[in-house]
Amino acid sequence: MEQTGLGKDRIEFADDGLNGLIQYYTREAGVRNLEREIGNLCRKVARQVVNSEGGKDKKAVTKVVMTGDKLPELLGPWKFRDLQIEKKNEVGRPPASLGPRWAASF
Repeated sequence: MEQTGLGKDRIEFADDGLNGLIQYYTREAGVRNLEREIGNLCRKVARQVVNSEGGKDKKAVTKVVMTGDKLPELLGPWKFRDLQIEKKNEVGRPPASLGPRWAASF
């Protein structure tokens, strides 16, 4: 945020905003893409602030609270869908094969 000139007085990330960013825009074990997406958001908010202060934009931007609803507006459509198939609980399920078993005896 500091690299874009935004301070804590200009942008704030709500919990659902961060969760949405992680769930729908990044899919990796590390945080590299998360840092990139946060940078994209900060640059777009900084552009809005500059345009509002310069008179180009009629809406005055004082502070932006980044919620889950604003993410598609700024980052576009979701890059990843939240699939229920991935969230299935497979612990305690019966095995896929319930037929007779054969084992070689030595």
